[in-house]
Amino acid sequence: MLHPHKEPIEGVESAGWGLTRFSEQKRRQIHEAAAGLFLRQGFEATTMDAIAREANVSKATVYAHAKNKQELFAAIVRGKSSLVYQSVEAGDAAALGAEQALTLFARRFLEVIMAPEAQCMYRVVVAEAPRNPELGRIFFEQGPRVVIDRLAAIVAAGVEAGQLDVDDHQIAAQEFLGLMQGRFHLPCILGTLGEMSPAEREEAADRVVRTFLRAYATRRAGAE
Repeated sequence: MLHPHKEPIEGVESAGWGLTRFSEQKRRQIHEAAAGLFLRQGFEATTMDAIAREANVSKATVYAHAKNKQELFAAIVRGKSSLVYQSVEAGDAAALGAEQALTLFARRFLEVIMAPEAQCMYRVVVAEAPRNPELGRIFFEQGPRVVIDRLAAIVAAGVEAGQLDVDDHQIAAQEFLGLMQGRFHLPCILGTLGEMSPAEREEAADRVVRTFLRAYATRRAGAE
């Protein structure tokens, strides 16, 4: 799931690159190559030269798409994050209702964080962040921070609709994600959880939503 040619990656149009279809294809090759190298040999050991060789493009082409490997890493993490929040946007939350919006978000979040490639990327960051704090900052800002902000917007929509009673949307979003990660993330990282079926993941996500709503649903929402 970390193959960027299969995942949406934001920021291309906003960066003003005006990519042609050909250069977009090259970008995908480069991102796929970079992701594979980061996972196999770590961030520090990966060079722009190695990425160019892996992608079968010139070094100049790699630099035409990214200033450095930090920028490539950020785009890969950002694409991973977008897989979570694209399941439901804040604008959809009002129409769906808080419970359904949170359920869609939770199911997608659990699916994404439990993917083997996501676990590998997390291990890479944890291993290298102490000697490369910038890598940890990039990962947090392009990954967890983006997801927290999007989830906070969904929570805010639930508050606006009178379905949730939350005084701090950001804290509530972090608590929700903490519930999601607390049961599964460490066993996943340690490789002790084993594979969960889609049905098991859905049941686990739904349980988190029910727990969250017991804390934050308004009386009116709970009665409906």
